Amino acid sequence: MKRAVDSNTICLVASCPEYVYGNYDPVESIAALARSWDIGCHADCCLGSYINPFIEKLGYPLAAKFDFRVAGVTSVSCDPHKYAYGPKGCSILMFRSKKLREYQLYANTEWNGGIYATTCIAGSRPGANIVGTWASMLKHGKKGYEEKARGILEAQKNIKEAFAEHPDIQVTSVHASPIFSFTSKTVNAIAIAEQMHKIGNWIISKLQRPAGGHLAITDATQKNWKDFVDTLNASVKQMKKDPSLNKNLDTALYGMTGAIPDKRFLREFVSMHSSALLDELGIEEETK
Repeated sequence: MKRAVDSNTICLVASCPEYVYGNYDPVESIAALARSWDIGCHADCCLGSYINPFIEKLGYPLAAKFDFRVAGVTSVSCDPHKYAYGPKGCSILMFRSKKLREYQLYANTEWNGGIYATTCIAGSRPGANIVGTWASMLKHGKKGYEEKARGILEAQKNIKEAFAEHPDIQVTSVHASPIFSFTSKTVNAIAIAEQMHKIGNWIISKLQRPAGGHLAITDATQKNWKDFVDTLNASVKQMKKDPSLNKNLDTALYGMTGAIPDKRFLREFVSMHSSALLDELGIEEETK
């Protein structure tokens, strides 16, 4: 970041935690760098927002302070549709001062239709999502979220301990968070996902650079952490016994992304794929 910042930089961003491994950026150091340039520092707490406040209270080490207690943090975001259990489509952005918040507002006083003002980029927002979020927060309350965080953090701790000295699985989630991620040097970590689904009906995300697997531990899965450990162990055992299981379409796809020197072609390929999906949906709609 120090090397990248120049006179055109307006803001630095710290993840608390980041999605892939569930690890935290050094927020205080990043915020101090932002202050030295007199620019903003945004703390992205979208994933950890309703887990972060309880980490220390529940006896786990907090990898980094993440909120306005840190001098230099000018804005914080959180997603209640994740660990606040609200409907998807509602996110919260908080500013250190009302002055900063004013830059988010949009107002057009010259429009022929009258004075038009919105509090965000989107002119229209789904009120049902906001109501659903508020209802969820009232239902669970602070104590309810603390108890859910307790189970999630304990499950992550147990899974990490189960693979701490594992010969085939290397844990990549260092910090206490709702994420457990791993890689492997003996079996294909992307192909593991397919085996875990076949053996134990577990659905995990696939990672690249390095190849790995990712589980976002939720209130629905935290009680089944032992089954997750058993399924992952069984998958590795089966893959070592039958090397043909170490390959599938996804391993080829992820391998290809790393081999392409010019990533502009990769983006074009992904855009073509997304467009094809939309076109297919349109064709199906027309035929109905």
